[in-house]
Amino acid sequence: MRQRLQEPRPPAPHEARGARRVGSWRAPARAPGNCAAALDLALDHGLSVYDAVYAVLARTLAAPLVTADGRLLAALRKAGIAALPLA
Repeated sequence: MRQRLQEPRPPAPHEARGARRVGSWRAPARAPGNCAAALDLALDHGLSVYDAVYAVLARTLAAPLVTADGRLLAALRKAGIAALPLA
């Protein structure tokens, strides 16, 4: 069975500006400063880059990072990033 080709739709306003919509929040498509900040945080505080990326995202969004990892919680508090323990 053949499928019909759809005509390309014009990009939505948030797509045209290089962002991706997630609910009502727009995520920046590229944030090279955040990548460098995550790497610095990881190296300075002995975190994995994976954890540091989430920490920088939380800081960027001005939201606390919630974690059950006590070591991560201590490192984030030392770095001045809002973090809450998962109870």
